[in-house]
Amino acid sequence: MPFTLSPSNKFAKTNTVECFVSVIIAAHNEAENLPVLLKSLQEQEYIKFEVIIANDRSTDETDKILTDAEKQWDCLKVVHISEVPRGMNPKKYALQSAIKIAQGEILLLTDADCEPCSPGWITNMVNHYGDDTEIVLGFSDYSIEKTLLNKFIRWETFYTAVQYFSLAFIGFPYMGVGRNLSYKKSLFKNKEGFKGVSHITGGDDDLFVSRWANKENTSLAFSPETQTLSVPKKSIEAWFKQKHRHLSVGVFYPFRILVMLGIIQVSYIFFYLLLVVLLFIAYKIVIVASVYLFRILTVWIILDSIAVKFYGKQRRWQLSLFVPIFELFYVAYYIIAGIAALTNRNIKWK
Repeated sequence: MPFTLSPSNKFAKTNTVECFVSVIIAAHNEAENLPVLLKSLQEQEYIKFEVIIANDRSTDETDKILTDAEKQWDCLKVVHISEVPRGMNPKKYALQSAIKIAQGEILLLTDADCEPCSPGWITNMVNHYGDDTEIVLGFSDYSIEKTLLNKFIRWETFYTAVQYFSLAFIGFPYMGVGRNLSYKKSLFKNKEGFKGVSHITGGDDDLFVSRWANKENTSLAFSPETQTLSVPKKSIEAWFKQKHRHLSVGVFYPFRILVMLGIIQVSYIFFYLLLVVLLFIAYKIVIVASVYLFRILTVWIILDSIAVKFYGKQRRWQLSLFVPIFELFYVAYYIIAGIAALTNRNIKWK
């Protein structure tokens, strides 16, 4: 059955910002996800935009879906990739190929398994550009499912966002997520795109940000209207493989960022180790429990106040209630995943 776009948009179009925007997406065997993404992009309120999708050697129905959609929607352009140059990562090549033909100065990147949370996604992301802004960091959540793994995935995603938004806020931007990231085409061109990291699997988002973002040229967008929603992994193995790929590029971060992140993670590990030591030294579980509860309460208050800004007052409870449990999971996961990322370099996009 051929793919069909909606005959008309149910949202009234506005043109609050005059900038032309190019939405950039790399797709590899995304037939299952593309219909949802395309319809959500068609419903965007923003007028002056195009959607460029790089079809990276797909072997499923991706090509047919994109071919049908391109005929029906003038805003859509498709770049078909049949071969990737030797020594270049496929996803980076796909993104670079799409960016090359982009007409917009503002590039807005997302993934094929994502969808905007609001019809005002483009408008609200673009509104974060100021006179000196060249990069806008966005937040991408995962859809809600009734499993413990899903809750942990969303909690870990939120906690990671707290880290990179917080460091960016104090002047040390070091990463963004390709599921919701924007930067200017002129910046990408002037810095020669992914030159120097084009061979690395992953890092099309965080390595680009860590190299070229700074306090003056970076803006933060985390309100619900600027977010995208992604399809979460269904198994621990698939999720761990994804996180393994993400963590593996961390060794290429600037040294000062590695030190900051290392201090954060080591503080978690040492807290729980010292808690055990304290239990054996003091022999009083009341003291140990008091120390633990004081720290957990402090962390909970801080994260809960931040969650309100990301999710609103009602949705924040879905994640903040799990702080005591997931923090322990997080420490164990980070140790295992960190070691795996440093020792195993056989990593692929898909």
